[in-house]
Amino acid sequence: MMPREFSRSVRIAETVKRAMAPLVSDWMREHQVGMGSVTDADVSPDMKRSRVYVSVYGCEDKTSAIAALNNDVGRFRHALSREVRIRNIPAIEFVLDESIEQGDEISRMLESLRSEDRDD
Repeated sequence: MMPREFSRSVRIAETVKRAMAPLVSDWMREHQVGMGSVTDADVSPDMKRSRVYVSVYGCEDKTSAIAALNNDVGRFRHALSREVRIRNIPAIEFVLDESIEQGDEISRMLESLRSEDRDD
């Protein structure tokens, strides 16, 4: 059995995700914009750009919360430079991840269909 090999960008993305998770959570608590959790990250093959996907809870205007994160991206990039040992730290873009909410919505829809079937 051969060991699994991951590309460098996948390894860096995983490191970015782990490093950003507590930083984003703390930032959102400090700025009182609800709660946020990093769900995923990806890094471009040239290692110049990184997207960090964030789920936001307890906030009416989720897009403005993500915009506020993106306005403070320099702080996150600086913190990332202390965590990741690579020559060039990728530019960070925060992106709203709605996949958890979409999954919850689908689950509610399926449950309502099941309860309708039981009623018939």
